[in-house]
Amino acid sequence: MRQVLLISLCMFLTFGSVAAEDNTPAFHVKNVHHILLTVKDLETSVHFYHDVLGLTLAQQYKTFATLRAGEFGIYLTISPWSFDKQGVEKGAGIFPHFEVDHMDALVTRLKSSGVKILQEPKNYAWGKECFALDPDGYQWSFVELVPKKH
Repeated sequence: MRQVLLISLCMFLTFGSVAAEDNTPAFHVKNVHHILLTVKDLETSVHFYHDVLGLTLAQQYKTFATLRAGEFGIYLTISPWSFDKQGVEKGAGIFPHFEVDHMDALVTRLKSSGVKILQEPKNYAWGKECFALDPDGYQWSFVELVPKKH
């Protein structure tokens, strides 16, 4: 009986580790580079992301623009992909988050720019969070994190 258990254990260790190695992908997802949003009016959306939120406008063409929030890109297009879901509510089910350094100033800016606030800032143990809509109805969260204690 011991021999059977020993053989079984050896087989498990040998083939079990091979099976685990077979599941290791041959690639590594390094980060999220950008999100691409299909928008109705490029100028209106560039105004929101650049003029209201203060993102850096990297490039703008007739139907496409790229903006940056730090290392992260927000890409805008008025030309949907052929496989883009038509007639679907924009931003439903996804809540990208911007980190901000001064929530009260952001909310004041959003309100003075006529941006619809979905949720006023709420306090949590980790910081503050509010939700707002962009001109195309994409839902965004804005978070102000509690500074890390050193």
